[in-house]
Amino acid sequence: MEFVYFGHDVLDAYVNAALDEIMLDLTAATKKGYLRFHEYKRAALILAYAQHPSDIIAENSGGFDLTRRITQGGVMLGDANALYFSLTVPRSDYNFTATHKTFGKRAVEVIKEYVKEDEVHLGKHFSVRINGRTIIGSGQRATKDAVLYHGAIAVMPWDMQKIASTITMDNEERIFVENLPSLYQYSPGVKKEDLAQR
Repeated sequence: MEFVYFGHDVLDAYVNAALDEIMLDLTAATKKGYLRFHEYKRAALILAYAQHPSDIIAENSGGFDLTRRITQGGVMLGDANALYFSLTVPRSDYNFTATHKTFGKRAVEVIKEYVKEDEVHLGKHFSVRINGRTIIGSGQRATKDAVLYHGAIAVMPWDMQKIASTITMDNEERIFVENLPSLYQYSPGVKKEDLAQR
């Protein structure tokens, strides 16, 4: 299958969300795969497809862009601490499981280059994990003709001050996020630009 690489861009939250849908349409029309890496110009709060806005702490969200993605899950923070990716492939060639196994396997190989002493493996819910803790969180959406596989790679530690002040969480969820790993912990010299070229 032919792939088209769109590169690595820094865009606002609204354009990033729209491009995911455009990539699905392109794959449906051309039967090609499309891949891009991206970041956010300004920190963004990104609601899941069917998520209620009450999961965002409204009085603290004024300094953030607010948008909605087309995959399920929970609200997520888009900021400079992570590298984000979007991949679309023809549904005739891939289902959710095959997409995760194929492209998640490549992600595992890349993460292992930075994390040499610990176990890196494919996890549940389209994740890649280090010793059971999520380093790449992903979601998928399928149309009749294409599959979207997108997510975030934790390059730097997640900003708990931003997350705790803007996203409604119970204590268990807060502890879970606080303990998530980042590539910086294993390789302080890691650069998002290098990751995007792998």
